[in-house]
Amino acid sequence: MTPDAGRRGRLVGFDWLRGIALFLVVLRHVLEVTNLPVTRDVLVLDQGQLGVALFCAMAGFFALGGSQPVGRWALDRARRLFPAYWIVTAALFAANAVTSYKPASLSLFVSQMLGLGYFTHGGEHLINVPSWFLSLILTCYAIAAVVRGLPRRRTVLAALLVVSVALVVLRVQTDFTRQILAFVGGMSLRTFAVPALSGRLRAGLVVLLAGVPWLEPDFGYAAWALAAMIIAEAAAWPDGAIVRFIADYSYEMFLVHGPIVVLFVRMIHLPLPWALGLALIATVVTAIALHRGVLWMESLAARGQRSPSPVLIAPPR
Repeated sequence: MTPDAGRRGRLVGFDWLRGIALFLVVLRHVLEVTNLPVTRDVLVLDQGQLGVALFCAMAGFFALGGSQPVGRWALDRARRLFPAYWIVTAALFAANAVTSYKPASLSLFVSQMLGLGYFTHGGEHLINVPSWFLSLILTCYAIAAVVRGLPRRRTVLAALLVVSVALVVLRVQTDFTRQILAFVGGMSLRTFAVPALSGRLRAGLVVLLAGVPWLEPDFGYAAWALAAMIIAEAAAWPDGAIVRFIADYSYEMFLVHGPIVVLFVRMIHLPLPWALGLALIATVVTAIALHRGVLWMESLAARGQRSPSPVLIAPPR
């Protein structure tokens, strides 16, 4: 894919997709918390699940970029995911200990800190339900690590596509496996060079993908996510500071928006317009603080690694 003009090495269309994905996820959670009588679907697809599919498909596309060794690549992914997640999770468990908002246990805390909460306790029982996404993305990155480490990448991806489709067809944990399919689809989009196809072929593929949800909704999430990525790459998208900001802070806002909405809507009991407005402001401010706090800790760690080890000087006798 060719980066958009004016943003060397960066795809503005994908920045827009990150913003759209975040909006869909946040909207779904707001409707869940407020119980507003508004549809929670985009045509035939769940808003939040579609947003997650967009995130997964983009993650899959970028997971096969670069030429880093698998171990170094995996370490970089862990550094991006875990520090902010650990801070948010620890803070929410501490807050939950004070408020008793949800039942919690040491095993739940350990499991969530490891990113395994979805597997061990189920999504609904987590402290900060949206954090089930970490279990999902860790699974996706484990798959990507296998693909990066094996030869004959196209053959491996073709096999993964078949397995992912089969799991969805067999209704094996479809809320999870349909997102795996979106991730594998994103990897395939890059590996099979779909963006290099002619404009007519890409347009035809988008039309075919757009109709999938009416044939089988569980395949529709991956299909629409891939169609959106093809469109995002092909079209010229306006750039701007707001688009860049949302893209850069989307992960942090994803992590913190849920408990902040719950705080203002269910615990403080403000009028809904005030609650949502203050929740939006608090989400943005908290995401900025979280992002910069992680960067600050990383800079301290890097500075410590560069510093010479202290030398113990024996006092004169």
